Amino acid sequence: MDTRKLLFFTIVATVFCSPLYAGAGGTKGDGGASLIVILLLLPYLIGQATYIYLMRRRSKSDAWKVLDKAKNTDSAWNYEKLAAHTEKVFRQLQNFWSENNVDDSKAYLHKMYTHEYCRILHKNIRKGHFNRISNIKISRVDIVQAQNFIDDNKDMFVAHICGIMEDKVVTKSGQLIRNQGDSDDSPSRSIDEYWFFQRSGDDWLLRDIKKKHCALFDVSVDEENSVVVQEELMRVARASKSRYAFIAFLVGCGITTAGYLGYAAIFGALFNLF
Repeated sequence: MDTRKLLFFTIVATVFCSPLYAGAGGTKGDGGASLIVILLLLPYLIGQATYIYLMRRRSKSDAWKVLDKAKNTDSAWNYEKLAAHTEKVFRQLQNFWSENNVDDSKAYLHKMYTHEYCRILHKNIRKGHFNRISNIKISRVDIVQAQNFIDDNKDMFVAHICGIMEDKVVTKSGQLIRNQGDSDDSPSRSIDEYWFFQRSGDDWLLRDIKKKHCALFDVSVDEENSVVVQEELMRVARASKSRYAFIAFLVGCGITTAGYLGYAAIFGALFNLF
């Protein structure tokens, strides 16, 4: 290997490796490592984001079809009403959560979720902690799943909630224990959650909360307005969703592969300059 190529590899190694030692010994470093990691992962992150975008788009479309048909015979399936109900419940439960108010929270919780919700809240109560949520700014509420059954009490929908809010843990006197934001030194964090609601009589009660995108991989179905039995309806819907998910996965993988091939071409061109 000639001197110029050796110099090239030395420069690359210095640029990519030297910042990584800045965080040793418990320090946070100077941010260089984070930038390098982001650059290295960028093709993968873009591919993954594309995959999630395609799955969310399909999920919203499927849910809309169910809602559009179901609302003709049942006003409870009105899209705007469901989105408004989701935001109302989100804000109300955050207020109750901030005050460790178990009793008032129960009015918004489905019986299948009450125990889990209260179990988590009682942990704060035993410690004397208050998880204060404030400055809620919801930017979007999308219905990404809807299941309409002949038995109304089985009806359910999932809302994807996006926005920002402040999240911190304090003592009863208001002394800060820790911030729970996107960064350690700030209480501000993004909202990217899936809230599951199940029907109970004329009301929609919270059945679960998830931060992962698992809701995008289940299906929307309308048994009440279909001649197909529930099991067959679910089977057909899941088979169709699985085929779409596979195609979306291939698209995401293609974008990721193209990105890393682009990196390889750039480094190859730079290598040839030396």
